[in-house]
Amino acid sequence: MNPTFSWKDNCNIIFRVLTGWLCTSLDPRERHTIWSLGIGGIFTYCSLYGVNQAQVQRLLTIKDLRRAQASLWLQLPILVLLSTSTSFAGLVLYTHYKSCDPLKTNRITNPDQLLPLYVVETMGMYPGLSGLFVSGIFSGSLSTVSSALNSLAAVTLQDYVLVSIYESHL
Repeated sequence: MNPTFSWKDNCNIIFRVLTGWLCTSLDPRERHTIWSLGIGGIFTYCSLYGVNQAQVQRLLTIKDLRRAQASLWLQLPILVLLSTSTSFAGLVLYTHYKSCDPLKTNRITNPDQLLPLYVVETMGMYPGLSGLFVSGIFSGSLSTVSSALNSLAAVTLQDYVLVSIYESHL
């Protein structure tokens, strides 16, 4: 079942989502407002860049504070581009499957399978492209896991192993 593609419908949906995001209501019962997204975003990014062990470990390897701050400012355009592209990917998925939900029709069993289904449906006719997409997802996941394990090993060594060795020599 292939949904029909209509630029007019898709642009209308994207416009409604973007104008809904610009809601300035101060009512705390309103789900998404510019205030809730802004304040929530500040807390989210403070936790990602301020106390995340992997990020802090990367920043501590930089020679001085000024260069560490510059590296964070250089990450900002990349972060904006990434956030924008993932948001538009969600909008594309929504507009593509708005009339036929693959979860309700049992074509997929988990919402996490929606993006791979879209890739297979739209790019499956090109040999190897779906596999390249899946390998990109796996490489990103493995990179994140490897970074987290490296940080965990460094903290364990520094805070537990070396402390216990130092205390045993006292």
